[in-house]
Amino acid sequence: MRDRIFGFIPLVTLVLSAAVLSGCIYSRDMVRSKKIVENGYPQLDLDYRFTMSLGPRLLHSAGWIARRVPEEEAFLAGSYLRHIDRVKVAVYDVDYYDEASRSGRAAVVDFERNGWTLAVRAAEDDESTWILYREDSDANVRDIKVVVLSEEELVIARVEGVLNSLLDEVVRDKELIRDMF
Repeated sequence: MRDRIFGFIPLVTLVLSAAVLSGCIYSRDMVRSKKIVENGYPQLDLDYRFTMSLGPRLLHSAGWIARRVPEEEAFLAGSYLRHIDRVKVAVYDVDYYDEASRSGRAAVVDFERNGWTLAVRAAEDDESTWILYREDSDANVRDIKVVVLSEEELVIARVEGVLNSLLDEVVRDKELIRDMF
């Protein structure tokens, strides 16, 4: 009987983890974004490192816990997490990166064709960064995507949620945040 009970523990742990985390290790959205970047940089050669998706249950639980910590930074972070429904991150190793095609304009055009709007594009010596956003039909920002391509790696991150509210709250707290750093 005892062996039978202990045999169920891994199964119960797996089911509870799936219910709480509601994340995944594969995301079609991240794969599409990777392909857009590859199309914009024809000489780019990428190797998959990892993908992670954090769902609303985990994020909201973490926010609830953080709001109960007696540190102001934790409380703010918990408050901000209330507005975020999902975070997806994908990381790829760069095996070959052709510096001659660094502009990435074709990739930005592809993202825009897929409903994204470019907010910021920055380029340094060995790194290109794009911050894109997408609005819903009521002009509320629902998604933000950050793409960073360097000679070493490609990082794609997407944040989904009620981001207008988050941005309003961050702007309201800007003095407090500035004093923390």
